[in-house]
Amino acid sequence: MARLLLGGLLLAGLTGCERPLIDVRPEVTVVAPDLEEVLPPGPLTLVVEAAPFLTRLEVDGLALTQDPESGRWRAALEPPVGLPTLVLTAFDGERVARVDTLTLAVDAPPGRLPGPALPEPRGGHTATLLPDGRVLVAGGAPSIEAEASPSAFVLDPTGERFQRLPFGLLAARTGHTATLLPDGRVLILGGSLRETPLSPDDLVSTVELFDPASARFTDVVMEGAPVRRTFHTASVRQTESGLFIDLYGGVGVVRETPPTLGTRGDVRTFALRENTLVAAGPDPGLLVDELWGHTQTALTERPVGAPGQYLVAGTFFAGDLRERVGLIFDWEALSLQVDEATPLRPDRTRHATVRLDDDRLLVTGGIDFGSNSVARESLLYVPPTEGVFRYPSGGPASVSRYGHTMLTTPATNAENVRILVVGGFQAAGTALSSSLLLAPTTR
Repeated sequence: MARLLLGGLLLAGLTGCERPLIDVRPEVTVVAPDLEEVLPPGPLTLVVEAAPFLTRLEVDGLALTQDPESGRWRAALEPPVGLPTLVLTAFDGERVARVDTLTLAVDAPPGRLPGPALPEPRGGHTATLLPDGRVLVAGGAPSIEAEASPSAFVLDPTGERFQRLPFGLLAARTGHTATLLPDGRVLILGGSLRETPLSPDDLVSTVELFDPASARFTDVVMEGAPVRRTFHTASVRQTESGLFIDLYGGVGVVRETPPTLGTRGDVRTFALRENTLVAAGPDPGLLVDELWGHTQTALTERPVGAPGQYLVAGTFFAGDLRERVGLIFDWEALSLQVDEATPLRPDRTRHATVRLDDDRLLVTGGIDFGSNSVARESLLYVPPTEGVFRYPSGGPASVSRYGHTMLTTPATNAENVRILVVGGFQAAGTALSSSLLLAPTTR
């Protein structure tokens, strides 16, 4: 565990958490089903390979039968929906030789419907659910080669149609963040004039606020070193000392002389005082891990601005180097605790993550810049166990795009959760105007 205090007073080592089988000899291997996949409800056959001298295997007290030809052990099961835990016990004669705990994810695939289309293709944009039930879509670009757009759209609470706002962003940008504030306004920070920034001059330092009442973006005064990063994440904290915005990671200026772009690994804090954004800490801020194109998602539902825990997840790509990063950011009023979490597999960046009604997280899309392939497998992240499970590739949960957005639609309730997926880039780099509605099962 690591305690990180603002101001960098203390930095201890990080600890990890994995989900392996208990490592006890002799060898026992589950052949089927794939325990890293989300399994459909219904009967399944557990197939196990075991050391030849083992005389009996049981799962939750049920004896497995051994195929005399293959030597594999089998048992017919019908686990309940959810996260059932099975205890697999191997015997050498009457002696217990090994005990394994198996965690399964059993869930029906989500429903899938076409959603309302954007007036024009867009990727690298932001989508924010406003307090009145509308969805604000701002900025982005029509392709990875094109310049960013200042256009903004709103989706009304009925979810039927996007409408273009007559007054767009003050500064065209893509790869920025749009943070909902406790007063209902949206703070727009960072971003780039193009999807692939070529120099520090491409970074956007203009700060804007969107007011849902007037449907206009207004300029915010910046005090201190400006925000110069893109593909970062942002969160908000309302404390007794005021309102704070915390930015993490992204691509930005990592050296001033000469001005140099690179991946940032710092958490930097700003205070919002009326219409002025004040740098509340140094630049760079508190160092964590270099990461860009990641997601930062609240692990529990809470009021806007209330401190809490976030899952930070993605893959760091730099040339031939790739490194999976999984972190838990635990914000208190004035301090940040950072712990390691199970990273996402397969490798991906520029994906989207949303919390479901039961606090599970759904991860869709993204791109592997090592192979230049768009991820087709959506993931289910389960906070209690930190388990990460894959939905079958090509199934209803697959979202083959990156630089897209994903949020819970305003018309949902506990019996009918719908997730709105908007825009994003295809493998060829052109943006999509289409959106999807996913309806995961509820438990």
